Amino acid sequence: MTTLTTDTLARTACDILEETAFIFASPANAVPSGPAQLVVAQLSVSGEVRGSLILAVPPSVGSEIAANLLGLEPGDPDADSQAADAVGEILNIMAGALAAQCAVGSAGWRLGPPCTRTVQDLCEVETGSTGCEAMLVTDAGERVWARVALLPGSCWPGAAA
Repeated sequence: MTTLTTDTLARTACDILEETAFIFASPANAVPSGPAQLVVAQLSVSGEVRGSLILAVPPSVGSEIAANLLGLEPGDPDADSQAADAVGEILNIMAGALAAQCAVGSAGWRLGPPCTRTVQDLCEVETGSTGCEAMLVTDAGERVWARVALLPGSCWPGAAA
């Protein structure tokens, strides 16, 4: 069993983005500052682990994910209109991969469906009190933010409370 760490989250996010959406990314050091429009997908986790998983990307990355998942040309208006759903699907795949890596499925870990929205600033995203986060940068220089936010009193199996 793997304990969830920032490195595990970053590695999983990079792998899923690359293998599923052909988006090449690597871990970055800093969370971007200042307002920036983001497409945000969030899904709830219930059971022994309680909280949420969050993925936030600029609209251009959301559109690129949608185009790559749907086999559309970059810039296709359908990719723009499907961006939020595509980001939600990537988050859903990431959540399943994290659950498998951390062997939490046997701990009664249940995922809710992804909810998506557009925000004007990362600070608009409710993240919970504990957890880990990873900032990635794509090969095009775009930032991707992933977070596992745990509710108070919840602990990832294998981690210290």
